[in-house]
Amino acid sequence: MPAKREHLRASRILLGTQTPVVHELLELAVKRQGMEHGYLISNSDYLGMIGQLLGQEAKREAVLHILQDWGIVTSEDVDHFSSFIPSRRKSTVSPSALEQKKKHPKKNKTKEKGKNS
Repeated sequence: MPAKREHLRASRILLGTQTPVVHELLELAVKRQGMEHGYLISNSDYLGMIGQLLGQEAKREAVLHILQDWGIVTSEDVDHFSSFIPSRRKSTVSPSALEQKKKHPKKNKTKEKGKNS
């Protein structure tokens, strides 16, 4: 089974989301119930619960986690797709700051002109 950081990396690259609690819940199921029981019986229950509590994006992330644990999606697959899927990281600039930047793109150049005149 991949490490948690590999699950998070795959989620970011392939789905554009990272929800650590999803992976913690799935790992907890395996730790508490054992590998066979956790995968054969509880995954559909866990997927449903995650979808209800955290939404459909989190449910997709849980499905990806299980596919990674089963070896259906490998780190090589993630590496392959990471080379041509654009980064899906959300902008760290606040929407209001972004709007200000759009409204006044040449603000600094105007100040420089005033100094030279």
